[in-house]
Amino acid sequence: STWGDEGAIALATALLELTSLTKFCISGNYITSDGAKLLAQAVSRHKSLATFTISGNYIKDTGAIELAKNIAELKSLALFSISANEIGKEGAIALAPIIKGLHALTEFDISLNDIGNDGAKALAPAISQLKSLTTFNISMCHIEYYGAMALAQAIRQLNSLTKFNISQNNIGNYGALAFEPAIKELKSLTELNIIGGNKLDQI
Repeated sequence: STWGDEGAIALATALLELTSLTKFCISGNYITSDGAKLLAQAVSRHKSLATFTISGNYIKDTGAIELAKNIAELKSLALFSISANEIGKEGAIALAPIIKGLHALTEFDISLNDIGNDGAKALAPAISQLKSLTTFNISMCHIEYYGAMALAQAIRQLNSLTKFNISQNNIGNYGALAFEPAIKELKSLTELNIIGGNKLDQI
């Protein structure tokens, strides 16, 4: 069974009664922007939250914007996953300045969304500030060359990065080559997925 927005309403009410929540995962539950708004408001009270996963729902741009309004004070957040939520560029643009301030973040997954070049370019400066980030998944996000260029510059600043996935986009040969300097510099990198589905045979 899945929660949906009705379940999200009930859960948000219950969350208000908790005092020491550190991990909250509600993936694959058909939650829309309405449910996301209530959950974000409830979760925002839990300043010690370290894990927040709301992947595989339907929060879209409106839900992402609501998340952005409410997670800024979650300074202990280490894992944030919003993959597969039909988030577009407007959602990514809204999240970018908030992500920038989450300095404890070690894992960020925004894969399987539709943020495109504009969303990637908005997120890139924010990502570059996350000095503790070890895992970054931005695969299957409809990113092309210009978005790849921005991200390539961003990850060069992440000396702790060990896993990076930008597969299944459309970055092409030049987009892939843009990552060469970063790959050479990131000595901590152990897992890199850049080839699959990126049309590297097309210029």
